[in-house]
Amino acid sequence: EILFPNAIQMMYPSPMTETLTVVVTDKFKNGSISISDIEGKIVLQQNMSNQTESHINVDFLKQGVYTVSLIEHSKIITSKKIIKTN
Repeated sequence: EILFPNAIQMMYPSPMTETLTVVVTDKFKNGSISISDIEGKIVLQQNMSNQTESHINVDFLKQGVYTVSLIEHSKIITSKKIIKTN
C-alpha cells in the first residue's frame, strides 16, 4: 500500500550512474531512503537527516533495476523504480 505517492517529488538522474538525488516533500524530511535490488534485498539505506534533498552514492551498485523507497516510522510511504547503468 502506497500511502503518499507524491512524497518523492524528484529523483534523478534516470538512469542513475554514480550519484542519485532524491527530493522529498517537507513532511517527510525525517524519513529514510531505502534502495532495494530486483530480488527485494535492501542494498542501501540512508536517513534524510531533516533535509528535503539527499545525494546518494550509488557508484558501487551493479547495473540493473532498483526500487527506491521512502520510509517513515517503519512504513513505506512511496516507492519508485529506477535503472542503474555504468
